[in-house]
Parts: sequence; structure tokens; C-alpha cells
Amino acid sequence: MAHEKGQTIVLHSPVVNHAEGFDRYKSDELPHEAGFDAYMCGVVFLRVGHILTFKDNKSSEVIPCMFRRYLQTLEKKRNKINVIRATINHINLEGDDHKSIRPELLYVRGRMFKQKLNIDQLAKWFSPYGNVDVKAYGQNKALVATSNHYCAKDILRAFKQHNTIYVTYYSVWKHSPVARGLLW
Repeated sequence: MAHEKGQTIVLHSPVVNHAEGFDRYKSDELPHEAGFDAYMCGVVFLRVGHILTFKDNKSSEVIPCMFRRYLQTLEKKRNKINVIRATINHINLEGDDHKSIRPELLYVRGRMFKQKLNIDQLAKWFSPYGNVDVKAYGQNKALVATSNHYCAKDILRAFKQHNTIYVTYYSVWKHSPVARGLLW
């Protein structure tokens, strides 16, 4: 069963017991059925709460605990929606969003005038440095979003003297046709 596989990953991980006669979701054979998805969200919520509650503790200090302790740990995450692959980490439903800590976009163009870029090739070149998203920005330009600052710096360093592409941080004023048109 899927929910038992993770039981040994973290000591004293919470266990979900099904009431008698309500064992339909004990197996993992009903993915994407609304009830199963809701059940799995609850299981993941409990596991994340447990992991975050004890993440800075020694394994000998990990103990079974009450649900309210998980809620106290998760309070700082309340009403925040995780946003993957965006300039912000999350959307705060209760106030202002925090300033982004994600790295700036990278701008890539061919070294030869009007050289077309192969987006798949760029992704292959950049992926050894970390998670990247490469998006065409016209026929001969691309924008690259990296997962962290180290990845961006490593790509910039590795491709500084590359013979076919030029990579730099993206600047709206230098690289956006719209902004450049407004400046004229």
C-alpha cells in the first residue's frame, strides 16, 4: 500500500487508520478519484507536518505527537500557495507576497547574427548544472529560468567563452523589444 511505503522514512511518522467498513482507500489503486485524492492530501499534510516538526532534531528526540503540534509547526505556511516555476515562491493569501529569492532569468542568443537556437540542445547543455526551464524568446533568443543561484552562476561561468552561444542575465532594458522600443 502506498501510504505504508513512507512509514519507515521518518521515525514515528503518523499513521492513518481507516474506520471499520471504510477501507476502500487502503490500496493505491484509485488514483485521481476525488475521495482518494483528498485522502492522499491529508496523508501528505500529516507527513509534511511531522517532517517539519522534527527536521532540526536528532533522531533520538523524534517522538509521536499530537496533531495540534503539527498545526503549530505548519502555522507559518498557512494560507500560502506554493508556486512552482515562477518568480515568487508562493502566493500569500493573507497579505503581501514576500520578495522573490529566485535567481534572475538568463538570456541566451547565438553568437552568429540571426543564428537560430535549438531549445532542446540548450536544455541538454544547461541541465547538468541544475533544474532549468528554457523558453524560446524569438527564433534566435531564449530565456532560461534556473532553480537556484548556484545553477545560474555555474551556467554563466561554463558558457562565458562558448563558441556558439552568448549567455548573460536578462535585462528588460537591454533584451526586451518592447522596452527598447519605448526607449526610442
